[in-house]
Amino acid sequence: MSAESHDSKRTARRRWLRFSLRGLLIAVALVALPLAYPLRWIHERHEAIKDNIARMDQAGKTSWDLSGGWESFPANPAQAPSILGLFGEPGLPAITFLYIVDEPPKGMTPEMLRMKSLFPEATLTWSFVDRNGNFFPATEEDE
Repeated sequence: MSAESHDSKRTARRRWLRFSLRGLLIAVALVALPLAYPLRWIHERHEAIKDNIARMDQAGKTSWDLSGGWESFPANPAQAPSILGLFGEPGLPAITFLYIVDEPPKGMTPEMLRMKSLFPEATLTWSFVDRNGNFFPATEEDE
């Protein structure tokens, strides 16, 4: 094998590995765009749980007050929906959301529907307390 053919192979290999900055930016954008949806979903789930904990603190309640004791915890953990499990998001088998209201709403509110879409794997329960921290009867999710 001559030195000239060896150099031409090396040059061809280097040309194949070349890419422009524009090509790199396009490739990064093409990878990032599909990842934006599940990451936003995870962010919204975490914000909903933080808001729920803040409402519990405001009402002077704990998650134990809302859960109904050990019997209410499911034996099998739920699997996170869709691609969320690949990002390390755990599935939640049951969640009780607390709302401070003057009187419980009739039917599903837009906020309740949003929670159902954020946590499709979970059995959702809604607890309502008045401004004094007294419970209204809890309601299970409506199908």
